[in-house]
Amino acid sequence: MRKVGIGHQNFEKVRMKHIFYVDKTKFIREWWESEDEVTLLTRPRRFGKTLNMSMLEKFFSVEYAGREDLFEGLEIWREEKYRELQGTWPVLFVSFAGVKETSFPRAKESICNIIGELYWKYEFLLACDCLNEREKESWHHISGHMDEVTAASALRNLSGQRQVVKSWYDGFTFGRISDIYNPWSIINYLDKKKLDTYWANTSSNSLAGKLIREGSPEIKTRFEELLRGGVLETVIDEQIVFSQLSTEKNAVWSLLLAGGYLKAVECRFDEQSGRRNYTLSLTNKEVRIMFENMIRNWFYENGDSYSSFIRAFLMGDLDAMNEYMNRVAMATFSYFDTEKQPSGEEPKRIRKYGFCVPGKRSTDR
Repeated sequence: MRKVGIGHQNFEKVRMKHIFYVDKTKFIREWWESEDEVTLLTRPRRFGKTLNMSMLEKFFSVEYAGREDLFEGLEIWREEKYRELQGTWPVLFVSFAGVKETSFPRAKESICNIIGELYWKYEFLLACDCLNEREKESWHHISGHMDEVTAASALRNLSGQRQVVKSWYDGFTFGRISDIYNPWSIINYLDKKKLDTYWANTSSNSLAGKLIREGSPEIKTRFEELLRGGVLETVIDEQIVFSQLSTEKNAVWSLLLAGGYLKAVECRFDEQSGRRNYTLSLTNKEVRIMFENMIRNWFYENGDSYSSFIRAFLMGDLDAMNEYMNRVAMATFSYFDTEKQPSGEEPKRIRKYGFCVPGKRSTDR
């Protein structure tokens, strides 16, 4: 038999202690689907506002990822898309319900102390690159004795850090649910207290890198545009199979989308052709940094050889330069650079490439 508890404001405590609870989780769906920037709940005191806010925190916060035990058997847990949404957002929960002071100065000090405690809960942000020096300096002025302007600014600044984390780890889509954070990266971020490419480092990402490195010039050009923050328009085949990666023109984009490296900004169905045309971009900053590091390493792999080539060029050693360019050609030209001919016709020929090596023109006569 469930107990009737009085005055409880913590949703987790209510659920774990099996206290009688009137299911209000339908509010989660209503609030989420309304997409309001600000929600004001104008209920009288003791009508459950704080408990509802606690319920929202436990549902969305990445600190409660995997806590299905808190929502099993409740209305919200009946829908799969909301089961997938649970525990995928960074949440700042601030409550002034405990401020019971009898004078304005003391009430203000209590409120400022609550803001200060929230700041020091996330003090690991001071060690991240996401704050500039001015923001770090203002952080140290947060205290129970700060004025109203500083307190208001402090709340705005802390909320702004959510945008930094969002730019790094948000962007995934599952079904109709978008703006899902990468749980692996978020959990590691909270544990290690710093921004890093956590998810990207769980794999060598060698297949994605191989397809880009050995892809056509068009693929490289379009990927360069993605790295600049742009988008690409392409047809995506959701039924692509591994064996088609070397033959299908757009297979690389299908793989990168399915693998989480790209996100669909927009999808349009062409009824006449039966195809889906996608507008794609890199999923988030973590993915972009991963690819930037990958491409940078391609150049570093042969750094010594490149330095030797420059020396040979400056010394006019044509044999050494020719040897280096032969190695470059063998390492970078691929099967896709051949002119494909139907069976029975003349053999495939490698397309002709020209190399331009910049240098100073001699003025000697």
